[in-house]
Amino acid sequence: MDNKEKFCEDLNQYLMKRFSYKKKPAYVSMWNITACRKQFDIYIRYKPSFGCWDKNTLVIARIHFYQIRKGHGTSLLKFLCEVAEKYDIAKIAIEQANENSENFAKRYGFQEFVERQWIIDIEVLKNNLFT
Repeated sequence: MDNKEKFCEDLNQYLMKRFSYKKKPAYVSMWNITACRKQFDIYIRYKPSFGCWDKNTLVIARIHFYQIRKGHGTSLLKFLCEVAEKYDIAKIAIEQANENSENFAKRYGFQEFVERQWIIDIEVLKNNLFT
């Protein structure tokens, strides 16, 4: 099992616990991890080696929670911070952010580096989330 599959398994455990699901919602497809159920729709690029992303960047390509303002996005960021060292993730990015995603990114200190592309160093994010 490679690190992408191990990460997917950790994500499954997190999502199953957070949303009380019995079956695993996330799966690996090529370079991506998809998790879609009634309560969420998440699409992650696990350390892509293409495009404008730095090495060891986890890219959130799509994130949607059907119940908003319930702390689900913040909880997901905390989970990502907790597993970052285990998977050698140095940065978190949000790809093609819409207005809601941009506001979320700004709230936690992400920086826009290309139009609608936001990124943050994992150590800065940890500091912003846990202090």
